[in-house]
Amino acid sequence: MTDLPIAITNLSIGFYYPLIVLVVLFVVLSVVANTTSSRDTQERFRGYAFLATLACAAWSIVIIIAAAANFPNQTWDMIRIVFIISAFFALLTAICFGVRMGYRRVRGL
Repeated sequence: MTDLPIAITNLSIGFYYPLIVLVVLFVVLSVVANTTSSRDTQERFRGYAFLATLACAAWSIVIIIAAAANFPNQTWDMIRIVFIISAFFALLTAICFGVRMGYRRVRGL
């Protein structure tokens, strides 16, 4: 773990506690939303769960900024890795979409 330039041990573990709390909150809200019988209550709890997801995304950006500030030499490496992963998933999505459209064309849907 110490060989990695940007390992979880290099940032304070306190940065990751809010993510753990938000994930647990999301799970609890999702379970509550799926177990209630009222449609309005389900939508309200699903909205709260989505809000927890947005908060988790915002906190992830804070962690990325903290990592970039603590490791300025590896910032370009981080940006390059994010672009490579994004390009991979964009390509994978395009391939899956193309296969799906080809399947629909063959079946005549």
